[in-house]
Amino acid sequence: TDAASQTQLRETMEHFTFSQPTNRRSKMHIAIVGATGPTGQLVVSKALERGHKVVAYVRRPDALIARVNLTVVPGQLADTNEFADAIRGCDAVVCTLGSRSWRERKFMTHHLPFVTTAMARAGVARLILMSALGGGIIPAHVSGVNRLVFQFLSRVVFADRTISEAALAATGLRWSAVYPGFLTNDEPSRSYATVSLDDLRDSPKGRIPRSSVADVLITLAEKPELDGQRLAIGEGSTLTKER
Repeated sequence: TDAASQTQLRETMEHFTFSQPTNRRSKMHIAIVGATGPTGQLVVSKALERGHKVVAYVRRPDALIARVNLTVVPGQLADTNEFADAIRGCDAVVCTLGSRSWRERKFMTHHLPFVTTAMARAGVARLILMSALGGGIIPAHVSGVNRLVFQFLSRVVFADRTISEAALAATGLRWSAVYPGFLTNDEPSRSYATVSLDDLRDSPKGRIPRSSVADVLITLAEKPELDGQRLAIGEGSTLTKER
């Protein structure tokens, strides 16, 4: 059944660690948007390490080191025709865009439509999005003070992400998202957990290395059967789920 299938998919991801093998699809062609950012650069490296071909569509091509299987295409997101030409033939787009300033209140609502428009023109159907824990939908099973925390984050702090993600439903794309807590530049976690937002019942807490987030983003890109997943990520002890 669909319910059983979703349960199995969640269990596949919940205790994913670096030491566990993954049944990866070989030799994918992945486009990365936000590739010069601190998390985006790790996503590029992770994808190349796993043997994939990568297209990075960036404003600052000199910010990336030339490597085998990496194609760097300079351009602006708003130039959706050039953008579409750059990503045409890719299997999926991984988007790590995000504003570094609290003053940019509509960064994602302004820029994410450029990504989805280019994807539609290029015929790329799969989007894997890095969001933020507290952005997007409010998990159904959180209650009490935890629910108030999520409401504040979703409607105020991360309202831009919440609005931009709600608009994805009208695009027809098959999209998944990862919701990390506080991002750090620490060494990769040896044991992190992912929990579906449908099962999450606690408020955001804890820290998570960017490299661990990059790992999950690429794993989602490699696994079309996980399309549609919304996964919170954190250290194993910082995430609790509905039982």
